[in-house]
Amino acid sequence: MNHELKFNILGLEKSIFNKDIENLEKQILDSIPKSLQHACLYWAEYYADVNVNDETSMNCLMEFLQEHLLHWLEALSILTATHRAGPLLRMAERSIQQLSSQISQTLNEGCRLVDLFYLPIGESCTGLYSTILTFSPKECCLAELYKKKYPHNIKIKEGGLRDWPKNLSILQGHQRSVTSIGFSPDGTKIVSGSYDNTVRLWDASTGQSLGQPLEGHQAGVTSVEFSPDGTKIVSGSGDNTVRLWGACTGQSLGQPLEGHQDWVSSVGFSPDGTKIVSGSSDNTVRLWD
Repeated sequence: MNHELKFNILGLEKSIFNKDIENLEKQILDSIPKSLQHACLYWAEYYADVNVNDETSMNCLMEFLQEHLLHWLEALSILTATHRAGPLLRMAERSIQQLSSQISQTLNEGCRLVDLFYLPIGESCTGLYSTILTFSPKECCLAELYKKKYPHNIKIKEGGLRDWPKNLSILQGHQRSVTSIGFSPDGTKIVSGSYDNTVRLWDASTGQSLGQPLEGHQAGVTSVEFSPDGTKIVSGSGDNTVRLWGACTGQSLGQPLEGHQDWVSSVGFSPDGTKIVSGSSDNTVRLWD
C-alpha cells in the first residue's frame, strides 16, 4: 500500500461528493487494482502475528500511518468501505500495543479521527483532507503532521477544537424513547430497545445503524441484551413476550416466548448462553430454554 496509495488516486479535477463522480466503477477498476483493494480492506490482519523483532514490519506500519493514512481513508471512501477503517485500526492497535507504544498511540489517534469524521470521510474521498486537517483537535499530533504535508488548507485562527470531544457520536434512528442499551461482548456493536417497538443494532466505533430495525414486538421494547458469545440478542416487551434474534442476521429466531401476563420488564442470558431469564410486571420470573 505504501507504494500505490496516493492523494486523489482517481485523478479528479475538483473535490466533489462521491455520489457525483461519473463512471465511478470504471474509475475504480482503472485506478485501484484488485490487489490494492484487498490490501486496503485486510492489511491489519497481517499484524495479528507480527513479532517484536520484525523491525521491517514496524517501520512499514509507521510509514503507512505518517505518510498514507489519509490516502487509505480516501481509498476506503471510494470503495464505500469507510466502515472498515475503525475496526482495522483497532485490530492493528490491539496486535502491537505491547510492541510499540509510539505506533500504538498513533493508531489510537487514527481511530479517533475516523470516529470524529466518519460521515465526511464516507461522503467525499477528496474533501476528507480539508475536513480532517481543518477541524481536527489541536492536540492531535497525527493531524498536525499531515497539516505540514498539505499546508494550503483553510486555517482556523480562533476557536476550533483543542481537545478531543467527549461525545463521540449521536446514534439516531429510534422514533420514541430508548429504554435499554448494551454492548456486545467484544465491544464492536451496541444493541438498543425502544418504545417504538423495535430493536436496533449499531456499530460501536462509528455510531452507524447496522441493517434494518428488528421488528416483531407489538408494544414497546423494555429490555435487551447480547448473549455471552455475541451471536444472539434477547428482548422483552410490553406485548408480554420475549423474543430471540440473530445478532448477525437481524432475523427473529423461532416464535415469541409467551407466558407472562403483563409487561416483560427485564431479560438476560445465563453465563453459558443456553438459558434466558425474564422478569415481568405480573410479579413472576420465568426461565426459558
